[in-house]
Amino acid sequence: MDSLLAIDELDGIQWVPGEGQPWGACWADLYCRILAAGKKVQLYGPTDLLELIEQRVGTADGCVFWHGGGMDDMPAVTEFLARYGLPPM
Repeated sequence: MDSLLAIDELDGIQWVPGEGQPWGACWADLYCRILAAGKKVQLYGPTDLLELIEQRVGTADGCVFWHGGGMDDMPAVTEFLARYGLPPM
């Protein structure tokens, strides 16, 4: 990760844990590290993951968030993203 974070031309990182690995909040420290290095990070999971990152870092700026739910959840997710200043995808 240090090698990736040291690349000036790299604007963001999509962390994919891989087959059989847990998703979400267990990677919060890594997501925070990426943001602290001034890079964007792509998050995939429930909305509480974005809330956790915002609490730890102090902002959700720099996060690209993919909600893991269905289309029925989109109005609530769009409202949620607006609270953090993130555009809906």
